[in-house]
Amino acid sequence: FLQGCEIHFWRSAKRLEKNGALIPPEKVDGFEELLRELLSPVATEASFDGALHTLRKEFPRIHNWASWWVQPLVARMLFPVKKTMSEDVARSLPRTSNPVESQHSLLHHASGKGHDILAGVNGLFLHMQEMERRVKAIMGAFFCRCSWPSAHLRMFLQCRRAGILL
Repeated sequence: FLQGCEIHFWRSAKRLEKNGALIPPEKVDGFEELLRELLSPVATEASFDGALHTLRKEFPRIHNWASWWVQPLVARMLFPVKKTMSEDVARSLPRTSNPVESQHSLLHHASGKGHDILAGVNGLFLHMQEMERRVKAIMGAFFCRCSWPSAHLRMFLQCRRAGILL
């Protein structure tokens, strides 16, 4: 279960506002009001569609931006009127996607960039194996210290020798 991150939505909107060719300075307040309507927890399907129509009509140069945010898979994670998960589940989840972003960052760190596809796929596979080992460790399965990256293993052994770890 994922919830969209309003912070990213608003940061993205602020970047648009900085470009006067996309959002004229005199229309920024109206732009933000339309966005607040899209995000309103009391918005109806009709008010959402009306705000979206006005947004596209008043700011035609951001059509692609708006289209990305309202595509079904994205919209149901962000906009209350489009959400498909129960309110109980939604309340139990973080309001930001930071845990997902953390994993995304780890994935990029593990797989690297600027290399050919085979090296990237290999990096993804190795990352997947490491995540699998961590899950098994959390679930109480045997965790072979030999699989730890050498720097982490050295630190673990130093801490253990110093009596910090049992």
